[in-house]
Amino acid sequence: MGPFTISLILISITAVLLVWRYLQNNFTYWRKRGVPYVPFWESFLLSSTAMKKINIFEFFEVFYKALDGHRFGGAFQLVYPIIIIRDPELIKTVFIKAFSNFYDRNPPQDEKGDVFNRTQIFQLTGEKWRTVRHKLSPAFSSAKLKIMYQTLSGCAEDLNAHLQTLCSETGQTEIDVKELMSDYTMDVIGAIALGIKCNSIKGENSEFKQIVRATFKFDQRRTIFATLEVIHPKLPRLLGLTSQLPEEEEYLLGITREAIEMRTDSESSSRRDFLQMLMNLRSQELQQRNENPSGEPDEPVFSEDILVGAIGSFLSAGLEPVAATLTFCLYELALHPDIQEKIYLEIKETKGQTLNDISYEDLKKLRYTEQVMNETLRKYPVAGIMARICTEPFKIPDSDVVVEKGMRVFVPLFSIQRDPQYFPEPDRFDPERFSEENIQKIVPGTYLPFGDGPRSCIGKTLNSSSPSSFLLLLLHLLLLLFLSLFSLLLPLLYW
Repeated sequence: MGPFTISLILISITAVLLVWRYLQNNFTYWRKRGVPYVPFWESFLLSSTAMKKINIFEFFEVFYKALDGHRFGGAFQLVYPIIIIRDPELIKTVFIKAFSNFYDRNPPQDEKGDVFNRTQIFQLTGEKWRTVRHKLSPAFSSAKLKIMYQTLSGCAEDLNAHLQTLCSETGQTEIDVKELMSDYTMDVIGAIALGIKCNSIKGENSEFKQIVRATFKFDQRRTIFATLEVIHPKLPRLLGLTSQLPEEEEYLLGITREAIEMRTDSESSSRRDFLQMLMNLRSQELQQRNENPSGEPDEPVFSEDILVGAIGSFLSAGLEPVAATLTFCLYELALHPDIQEKIYLEIKETKGQTLNDISYEDLKKLRYTEQVMNETLRKYPVAGIMARICTEPFKIPDSDVVVEKGMRVFVPLFSIQRDPQYFPEPDRFDPERFSEENIQKIVPGTYLPFGDGPRSCIGKTLNSSSPSSFLLLLLHLLLLLFLSLFSLLLPLLYW
């Protein structure tokens, strides 16, 4: 055996021992600190299973139940220790009081990674996130939602016409609500984000619809991509894997950049879509800087990356999650004709029986309708798992445990909002939980459909007298449309 072979064997043995030592330290991480935890092998098997068909909410539900009786506990994501927060007060501490210690949602992204993934506001970290959030916030104000209302109403009227045609001309009375809501949401997002008329409701299978659906569908390839990102943000790129196929990214970047260029070169400030709002904000900022030059600006002006990332965020958060929420809401209403009747009477008493009779200002009068939407978001939260990265060491109050910098912190919101300790009979759909009398009884930190603190959903506005997000506005319109014109029932197959 030659010297080279011996050296290679020694290096291999040393590498194996170092890896084993690293893993052994991780395996015993929580036990050494006296923290209740889900054992490594149980966590690892769940992580492996998650790459197949298990729902991520079910994945964290196992952790949540295993840590019953504890304010927080440990688990493992692949081989990395993570912390699970169960206590509502501690959740508010992480999201609000100690925000500076939990500034980011994810580790820093690979700057050379695919554009639509690394520029979305959910992915940004540190000062870059703060800058982009500050610039985008005005586009999500209550006033801007009011501007979008007309476009949303137009999409709802298209849906109305489609349903009327199905019923009157074809006699069709059964519809696939999931597919219908997916098409409806595609039309809404296309119109609101880029001013594109998709006509998905009318059966058109446009290239935009095909590419967008493929891009933001969380399939096995994207699951593998996300898993590799957990190991290291640059690993997917080093292995030649992207979150989107090259042709998908090229198409979306192309239409976004083309739309930006067209609006830069033409008078289009009267348009009411999301991109135009961003372009108007950029124009205002450029004008202010030209009028008051003060040397080198502290923050970059609206860049193409910021605009692309904003559109990417809108598409990512606005398609599958919104379509699923709308579907769940209609499903529950089909199960509860009594709730349908209450909404119908409220709509009728407010102003009339058609969408044209209801103004944006009228929506705040629909109290019971809002209760239904809140209960939908309790039972079927859009973001069932909320994550933070510890950016500065943090000592958990009333304990000796210190959360180390870089550790991932998870809040299993889906499990919390279905915990009978906070919501009795959690599987029962009961809008009365959010009545004026009962809403005061909800424990703070147990109902957070849009998150909480500075990194809550940017689409959530601060004006409680109007729909508090794009999603709630869309839900309002959908319920107005369906329940002022139709009754919902499940096919006999489901009874």
